[in-house]
Amino acid sequence: MIEAVFSDSAGGSLKMAQAIGTSALLGVTHAVTIHGGPTPEDIAEVQRHAAARQHRWASAVPLGGTPGDVFAFGLGLSTGDLSRIPDPAGLEELQKRFTAGEPLRMWYSDQPDERCGFYWLLDRLSDCHGTISCIKLPDFTCTDHVLVHWTGCGEVAPEEWYGLLSLETSLPDAQRRYYVAVWQALVQENAPLRAVANGELRSVPESLYDSCIFRELAAAEVEFYEAAVIGNVLGRYQLRISDLFIHTRIEKMVRSGALEALTQPEDGCPYRRTLRKTEKFPSLFRSF
Repeated sequence: MIEAVFSDSAGGSLKMAQAIGTSALLGVTHAVTIHGGPTPEDIAEVQRHAAARQHRWASAVPLGGTPGDVFAFGLGLSTGDLSRIPDPAGLEELQKRFTAGEPLRMWYSDQPDERCGFYWLLDRLSDCHGTISCIKLPDFTCTDHVLVHWTGCGEVAPEEWYGLLSLETSLPDAQRRYYVAVWQALVQENAPLRAVANGELRSVPESLYDSCIFRELAAAEVEFYEAAVIGNVLGRYQLRISDLFIHTRIEKMVRSGALEALTQPEDGCPYRRTLRKTEKFPSLFRSF
């Protein structure tokens, strides 16, 4: 069975899921960082979660297969130019194996990059005949009596993949053709941004999420750490967009003069820097 996912983190987790519950993965440790020094209650809570996680790992059912069966295409296709998409590593091998008769299972969600990747791969396989099934990630799961909101397959833990197999459905040829037609229309439109709206993947203005970004910028101090604002946007609004996309929108505000950078990016990450609001920021904010 060929497995296809559309984020690198999902690919790594899925590979671990293939052997989870076996001696190959038992004894894996988990690290948690607690800022400001842990209290006894913090330590007890971490220990409880670690014990529960270790139990889930030990009792998990392995998905089976080998790491060579997993193809991760983290192409980030929800943003940018679609007119020239280079063939990623692994695509040719997947096409050959699929054409030779191996069934293909595709895992995706309503996260725009994953939905785009799903449609893109179907388009690249449109001239190939074979068996395709798919598993669409549900929005929610319940772990240790806690309701967890999944925003993408990259958030699925290795011990959780097997439980999703009950959602697997075959993909009829007519449905494949429909998704390919949708993707080809999106390529033709070649908008700067694509999003899932009312269940459909659509071309949208690149300013679609600006109101949420501005709301968090307005709440921040005059001088603020950009990474903290991006974290707030991702955590509070569950927009299923990437941190780098939010950074590109904030960078546009820097170029407009509404914000200015006080420090250079740290550790090669473009948004690990301190910014400051300028006198132009209030007028820019009022437009939202």
